[in-house]
Amino acid sequence: FGYAAAGDGGTGGSVTVDQLAALSGTSTLSTPDSVLLAYSQGGHGGSGAVRKGAGRGGDGGPVSLRISAPVMAQGNLAAVWARSIGGNSTNIGVETPALAATTTGGNGGTVLLTLSEGVGVSSDGARAPAAIAESLGGRGGDVGNQGFEYPNVANGGAGGTVAVRDAGALSASGDNATALLAQSV
Repeated sequence: FGYAAAGDGGTGGSVTVDQLAALSGTSTLSTPDSVLLAYSQGGHGGSGAVRKGAGRGGDGGPVSLRISAPVMAQGNLAAVWARSIGGNSTNIGVETPALAATTTGGNGGTVLLTLSEGVGVSSDGARAPAAIAESLGGRGGDVGNQGFEYPNVANGGAGGTVAVRDAGALSASGDNATALLAQSV
């Protein structure tokens, strides 16, 4: 019986979506969602049991979403959502915490959202953006229940580059809603 480090998460694949037909959707669910989602996520790292580190989260792949026809969302929906997320590193439970080396979360990939000239993209729900473009780094792991004695906490992954090319017409009419949310975290 030997000790081996846990496996790393796999890399998310490349996602390219060219939307050519009009889309619409309605939702009353409390969980945020979207009419059109283009999404790549790295796999989560494996858990470490003793003496070795947890696996690194995999990187999210590049995502490209081009909107060429109207998209309308009603209720608790964004109209379009392009996202790339790094996988999480997992926590590690250890026999000898000082020997544990946890690893980082995966990095978010590059995200490109393109709205073609004159195309309308709209939402009408409270706090529901018309369009979201985001790249999120995965969460770093930590060492089990050892408290402050062994603070071997790994870094989270980095967010990637996010670009939005908007020649269209974005609108969000719901309470506290923004037309466009672009973020790298």
